[in-house]
Amino acid sequence: MKRGWRIVICVILAGLLCGCEAAPSDTARRPTESGMESTPSEGSPQTTAEPVTDGPTDPVTPTNPETPTPSVTEAVRVRPEPLSKEEIRSMLTTDIAEYIRNNALCDDTARLEVKIYDRDTWYGSLLGQNRFVRLGIDAGVFENYGNGVTLLQSVLYNYPEAEFRKMPDGMYYTAFESRDGDRLFWFGTEQNNLFALAGYPVLIHGPLKKYADFQNVTEGCTLRDVLECDATVKDYYDLFYQHSTINENSLRANKTTLRYTTVHYLTDGILVFAYGAINEKGELVVTEIRYSPDYTLQDCRGREIIYRINPADLP
Repeated sequence: MKRGWRIVICVILAGLLCGCEAAPSDTARRPTESGMESTPSEGSPQTTAEPVTDGPTDPVTPTNPETPTPSVTEAVRVRPEPLSKEEIRSMLTTDIAEYIRNNALCDDTARLEVKIYDRDTWYGSLLGQNRFVRLGIDAGVFENYGNGVTLLQSVLYNYPEAEFRKMPDGMYYTAFESRDGDRLFWFGTEQNNLFALAGYPVLIHGPLKKYADFQNVTEGCTLRDVLECDATVKDYYDLFYQHSTINENSLRANKTTLRYTTVHYLTDGILVFAYGAINEKGELVVTEIRYSPDYTLQDCRGREIIYRINPADLP
């Protein structure tokens, strides 16, 4: 009898052991109604299969569609080394002109190389407080002066790093920039065989204005009225009042030297205001207005000066 009970107990235990081994675990994947296997149950660890590769792969750099990839075949413009001051001093003015012709930038798609100058140089020399080339004065006034103020040889001697651009119309110009982002242009022409600068210096401060912005400025308005239309005039204003003696004598000189003049480079032409009178408050008064939609004006020597600037060189 005892033996029979032992056999029954063994059979029951064996059945229980087999049932435990066949039961699914908590982490087993179960079929769903759609026939797809479900994800592991909540609380169970998840593993991600790593891709199999034949070896290490190079990292992929994302490409920004707005930033074109530079071409390896793109031509690199190489400028010649600037002349030393000793070399410039020893050259004839005709040699200087030939040097500028041979090295001027002619590629319309390339930017002129423009150096940025510190405040002392910008206000002391480039804007003309030390009477090298002064804002508001036609450079032709000084062309035959013995001190060679506006000779291109003097320009390169003082700024040997200056690069000139030759425009399709035959005009030349060089540019300088301040730390505030203002840009100054000086012009040259073959009409004087690139002997000296020609026409007015052109200062560009901030976004370009258009001719319509000055529609309220007429003869009889003051320099301050023009300043309200164009912040560029601030440098002219300081220069005229801090480094000039504005009186009847200087106004008489203005009739021959065009001493007090503001030049405005616009999106649609070149605009010039000349100040040949002074009111009871001591303010300069506009007595002449010249505008050219094709950027061409006569200088004080009767030459046609084209002030057009390549858009690539604008600030």
